[in-house]
Amino acid sequence: NGEVIYTIRGVHVKVSATWDFETKSGKDSHQAKLCGTRADLVIYEGPLAADTSGLFVYQKSKGSAEKFEKKLGAAVVKLAAKRPGLGVNRVDRAERAWQIIIPEKYAVGHEAHFAQVTENYLHYLAEGKLPSWEVPNMLAKYYTTTEAYRISHQNSPSTPQRSR
Repeated sequence: NGEVIYTIRGVHVKVSATWDFETKSGKDSHQAKLCGTRADLVIYEGPLAADTSGLFVYQKSKGSAEKFEKKLGAAVVKLAAKRPGLGVNRVDRAERAWQIIIPEKYAVGHEAHFAQVTENYLHYLAEGKLPSWEVPNMLAKYYTTTEAYRISHQNSPSTPQRSR
């Protein structure tokens, strides 16, 4: 479990991860929420999903829902060039909510996805190197986390200061 709050290029970011060893229902569940200024993206899976799991977009901006839907549709069309079959469906006019339609071939579920990630990791471990597209992501992630740790302990009375 952890949380990081920071500002990058003037944008405030909060990332939280919470893992509960057991759920009340005893079934695996997952929810992820990304909050933006114009919309929130929410992923529901397992018991949290109620009737349906998937990726939902909730408009937060004050503008017209029709204009928002048009922009959202255009963004999904761009994504569909790489992932054919993606679509968007309005699910609640009052809530200004849309579901991103994800074809079954991409919907592998949490456990199967974990197996895919593990398989990829073991492949890269055997090769002894990361794929080139992953290197900038890893550098950014580890720079952010190590800098956050350093800054958070900079003025702590219990942490000895190191000279540079």
